[in-house]
Amino acid sequence: MKKITVIGISDNRSISFSNELLDIIKSADLLAGGKRHKEIVCSLIGESYNWSLITIPLQDFFDSLRYYSNIVVFASGDPLFYGIANTIISKMPDAKVEVYPYFNSLQILCHRSLISYGDIKYVSLTGRDWDMLDLAVMDSYDLIGVLTDKKKGPCEIAQRLLYYGYNNYDMIVGENLENNDKEKVNRFELSDNIFLKRSIECFDNPNVVLLKKIRDIDRGVGLIDSDFHLLDNRESMITKWPIRLSSISMLELKKGSVLWDIGGCTGSISIEAKLIFKNIKVICFEKREFKDIESSPMVLNMRKFGAMGITTIFEDFLECKLDSYTPPDSVFIGGHGGKLKDMLRVIYNKIKVGGVVVFNSVSASSASLFREVSKDLGFRDIHSMDIQIDNYNKITILKAKR
Repeated sequence: MKKITVIGISDNRSISFSNELLDIIKSADLLAGGKRHKEIVCSLIGESYNWSLITIPLQDFFDSLRYYSNIVVFASGDPLFYGIANTIISKMPDAKVEVYPYFNSLQILCHRSLISYGDIKYVSLTGRDWDMLDLAVMDSYDLIGVLTDKKKGPCEIAQRLLYYGYNNYDMIVGENLENNDKEKVNRFELSDNIFLKRSIECFDNPNVVLLKKIRDIDRGVGLIDSDFHLLDNRESMITKWPIRLSSISMLELKKGSVLWDIGGCTGSISIEAKLIFKNIKVICFEKREFKDIESSPMVLNMRKFGAMGITTIFEDFLECKLDSYTPPDSVFIGGHGGKLKDMLRVIYNKIKVGGVVVFNSVSASSASLFREVSKDLGFRDIHSMDIQIDNYNKITILKAKR
């Protein structure tokens, strides 16, 4: 049986190993780790060892293991904390794996900052997208620990939070933690005037980030219509909040759902849905062209209400290459431009089995067309609800299931 020992180490250049670990290292027929790990370890044990350098793609590393039976892998901190040990266990289930952990980098940063990390929300951006961080920020965790990489570091994190209006965190940055000569720990106010001026600083890698909440941002369910940026100041071009909340409830959103919002305009459905169901994926389509997308009502409202992570597509839905987008569990039709029949046909072919489509109709003819076309295509459980608000026209909310 192949034996793999994974040893967590710090960035301390004066590292030392116990006699037990030295015996394990000396008995190995292959040592492995990153470039930095090799520099640290070989300064202590010498260069007279077989060494496999761990780089991306990892398959090259795993291919190198086939020729050896007793392997020692060096990793940063705790190898089971978003570390290489997890990958080894999943890729090599028949191997005997032992782990000798060290403190992970976020624990060390908490030690330096005298902050209790019992309730910390851990987020990894290492080779990942923004989803985990977006969810943690919108969920308003008191303390968020972020593992960074060279593309998503302290500057990019600060700029993303400020872009969406989340200036309610302080940022603590730890660089080269446990490196005797290079370690730095600094605390920044996350504000437009202070942090963004400092964001041109080059933070050393490796680094990690703690986001410590200093105040709450209160955003309840049922956003006020008058708070939205409107299209050409037209009040009719927004789904009013009672209809918006009713439509969202009919979309049957739940954890992990994918929502397509077609004809997003102000983005009110996408934004309200994302703020209520923070762990869904939202793709919002809008065919109107804007000279500056950043000044479009949809983007302005996403930033104003802090709805992070919505994918915006400024193209005609019927002309989009939809195969490049995750198939939806739910679809909301906010506008169809007289092409409801064609739109429903495309939706039927893209939506997951069991998924729902919801349509807000302002006329009896479009409501009748929705029912007729949905039935012909094979949608089921077609039903509707009428709502009238003040002096506005009656709206019929229709729902059909794939």
